[in-house]
Amino acid sequence: MIKWLRGGKWTLVIFFVIAVVVVAAGVVYDMTRTSPNTSTSAEQASLPNLNPPASSPKFAVIGDSYSIPNTNGDHWPALLAFDRRWFLSDFAIGGTGYVQGNAEKNKLPFGSQIDKVAEVNPELVLVVGGRNDVSHSLEVRDATRDLFAQLRDRLPGAKVVVVGPIMDSKPPSPTAVMVNDRIRAAAEQYRLPFIDALSGNWLSDPALLREDGMHPNPDGHRVLFERINEQLHALGI
Repeated sequence: MIKWLRGGKWTLVIFFVIAVVVVAAGVVYDMTRTSPNTSTSAEQASLPNLNPPASSPKFAVIGDSYSIPNTNGDHWPALLAFDRRWFLSDFAIGGTGYVQGNAEKNKLPFGSQIDKVAEVNPELVLVVGGRNDVSHSLEVRDATRDLFAQLRDRLPGAKVVVVGPIMDSKPPSPTAVMVNDRIRAAAEQYRLPFIDALSGNWLSDPALLREDGMHPNPDGHRVLFERINEQLHALGI
């Protein structure tokens, strides 16, 4: 009798352990099934492929704050890269231009990016900007020529496209028009396509700008992407 009771107790213990294991497994499965860090194969298949194949063309951007990357990845160069399936190397630095820089903040003019661009060896280079050079309207002629000559010599196989100053919703000043014209003249001298963003007045709607009234918001970046993309298509790129 005593032996039977002992056996019964062990049976109860074993049953209890099995029940605990089954419940725990169910809890783990439920947590895994509902965890935000996991996704089904169908969900994964529906996600966009943000990484183009290794054979995709590479393009680089030299520019100012209108072209710098942001944490959301919705600035116009990223939108262009995603649309075209290109690899992007973005060397834009806020507050810079062909002449304008700030050495104290390690913000150097466009020409300082040549070595980095050459290292990437892109098929396409977009040089975008010039609005920060309105205080250097006389020096900008030589600075643009020097930059374009270096790009020609360092990247003889690359296509270089120049996009003039991108302005906000305010009418451009006479010096901004002068800078735009001189960048255009230098591009023509080196037989580089020039996209005139100033006359296009791309950001004329204040709703396309951030609270500072100067820089594009996500809608503004979408417009910049669309306009630049259209112009590249028109150039056969």
